[in-house]
This record gives sequence, C-alpha cells and structure tokens, in this order.
Amino acid sequence: MKTTNIFHVLLLSLLLIACFKSDSNNDEPIDLSIYTYVPDDNFEQLLIDRGYDDKFDDYVLTDNIKSVKELRAIKSIDWGWVTGYSIADFTGLEAFESLEDFTCQNNLITSLDLSKNIALKALNCSLNQLTSLNLSQNTSLETLNCEQNQLTSLDLSQNINLVHLEVVEYTGNYGNNIASLDLSNNKELVRLHCDSNNLSSIDISQNTKLKYFTCTNNELTNLDLSNNIELYHFIGSNNLMTCIKVNQNQFNSINYSGNIQNWHKDPEAIYSLDCN
Repeated sequence: MKTTNIFHVLLLSLLLIACFKSDSNNDEPIDLSIYTYVPDDNFEQLLIDRGYDDKFDDYVLTDNIKSVKELRAIKSIDWGWVTGYSIADFTGLEAFESLEDFTCQNNLITSLDLSKNIALKALNCSLNQLTSLNLSQNTSLETLNCEQNQLTSLDLSQNINLVHLEVVEYTGNYGNNIASLDLSNNKELVRLHCDSNNLSSIDISQNTKLKYFTCTNNELTNLDLSNNIELYHFIGSNNLMTCIKVNQNQFNSINYSGNIQNWHKDPEAIYSLDCN
C-alpha cells in the first residue's frame, strides 16, 4: 500500500514537471519592436527599483522609458560618498530618447554610448573607469562632470552650449590624465575645473564668460587670463608658471590690493601685462 502511494506521488511530480516544461516551451518570443534589450543585470535592477521594469528577463518595455527625463544610476549618497549599482554596461540607455539629466557615478563602465540621447543637458559620469567618452551628438549638453576616470583626451568641439565642466583628477590609483583641452568652441563656459591632469598649456582666450577657473597640479608653463574679463575665482597653483598674463583692469586691482580676492597662484609666478 505504501509502495503504491509513493509511486503515485512520483508519477504526479513527473507530470507536473512535464507540464511546466511544456508551458515554458510555448512562451511567445519577445517582440523587439516594443521592448529594449538590457543585458546588464545591475542596470535592469536599477530599472526595477525605479519602477520602469518588473522582472529579470533582459528586457524592458520601451514605452516605460522613452519619456524619462532624469535617471540617477546610484543607490545612495552617504557623507558625500556615492554608492553605485556596479553597472558595467549601459546597453539599453539609447531608448531613453527624452533623457536630459543622467547621473551614473561610481559604477564600472569603461565606455558610454550617448549618441542617441541627443536631449541630454547634464551628465555626471565621475568615479568610473572611462577611457573614452564620445559626446559628439550631445550638442545640448550644458553640464559635464567626468572627474576621476581614465581619460587621456576629451573632444568638446560639438558641445557649444557647455556651461560647467569638471575633468578633475584626485589623488589615487585612478584618474584622468588629459594632456590637451581645446575649449575654443565652448564660448558659453562659465565654470571650468581641470585640476590634476597633465596639461602643459591651455587656451581660454575664447571663454570670455568664464567666472570660475581652477587648474592646479598641472604642468602649465604660461597662462593668459587677459580676455577673461568676468573671471572671479582663479586657482592656478602647483604648476610651472613664472608669469600669468592679465589685462589692465586686472593688473590695477592686483596693484591696489596686492592680489585679487579669490585669485591664487604660486609665489614665484607674477601677474603681468606682457609675459613675452
């Protein structure tokens, strides 16, 4: 009697497993015309946490994300330290066609494709492992923070509306090492922080709206601030400069007070109307 009952239980279990497999095999294929592929599980977890997705299957309904304007790919900020999602691949981000503000601090990305996110105005991709950053299609970009990555170059020629730029490297085993920075097309730039890179020269003569400029810990041998008539805050210490060119109004302010408030340089560097 007991043997018969055990046999019936086993038979019932086998039938249930067979039915489950049958149902699984009959699942309809994903309709790629209405879904977006998201292969990184951590990225999909972010989308689930934000309410744009409801299950792990490597896909998200495109209608759920195409109108999103702000996406913060971070978990928390504790005492100023940002905790990310450990995302290594942002494939699927291209479907966020309305995205204007994107934050992805402290993740694991080495590259970032933003070519489809043409509405983007603000990007914070600091504290990653980026070796390249293509912003050629992001002509609406106004704010960029890409500090503490592994960038050796940065093309900003198409970002004509850029107002705020940070490419700072902080002390550590990682960070940007940019040797040159062409800002000639960024005439709207108001704030520029390019400290602790590998800059031997920088031309900011076209950035006449610049108000805040820091370039400490580089290899600058000369600097011309004479066209920066709005410049209020300047820190240029720990470079190789002996002369910093200024305009007459700046020079008069220096002679009157011994320095311009909020301007800082190395003691061996002088301000002059002509550094030739």
